[in-house]
Amino acid sequence: MNVVINGVETIISPGSTLAAVLLKHELPSSYVVELNEKILDPEEYETQLLKEGDTLEIIRFVGGG
Repeated sequence: MNVVINGVETIISPGSTLAAVLLKHELPSSYVVELNEKILDPEEYETQLLKEGDTLEIIRFVGGG
């Protein structure tokens, strides 16, 4: 199944949750995730099933000066 993660087309297993994709890519669940232009609550990561053609933007905030 194909999804787009941060602009890169990526193949994932059918029935994958967002949490599983974050784990597979070694990304902490503390990252902010936008699914199809909607920001998700981290509590949704475990139950949010991904489907063919979904677009994910995964970001993290970095402080500095």
